[in-house]
Amino acid sequence: VGGTVDCLDDNTVQFEMSTTGPAASTEVFSQETGNSSPSGQYSDNHNLDSIGNGEWEQTLATGVNPPVTDESTLFRCDRNAQDLPYHHNAGPALVMSYIFRAYDSTGTEFDCVSVGHDPAGIIAGTETRVNEPTNASDISAVNCRIEEFTY
Repeated sequence: VGGTVDCLDDNTVQFEMSTTGPAASTEVFSQETGNSSPSGQYSDNHNLDSIGNGEWEQTLATGVNPPVTDESTLFRCDRNAQDLPYHHNAGPALVMSYIFRAYDSTGTEFDCVSVGHDPAGIIAGTETRVNEPTNASDISAVNCRIEEFTY
């Protein structure tokens, strides 16, 4: 499994994922691990749609509160008043972490990869989050590998 995140414009983010195994479904969990909050960091889950040949994607509207699963995300692609990037496009100063997962036809996870600001922390659950990932028990250092994140 490999995953990428791309801001198509200020209002649209696209997640893409490729699988080598027979995936029946895939998903991405996003969390703002670089921004701390006493009540926890915001996070959301989205399913990816198959576009064929082991390729999956989901395009979401950004900066929507409250977000709608598989349609929109709270996290933004635009820039603030100081012209600094917000979440998904924060470049070298990453604030987001992601977990991309693939499931077979029985609903069993067969691959997992984490990338971003704190991939180990998002896997371990040491980053305080507002929302838990779906099937959180599937996420562990044994099941998920960490990869370098590039925009």
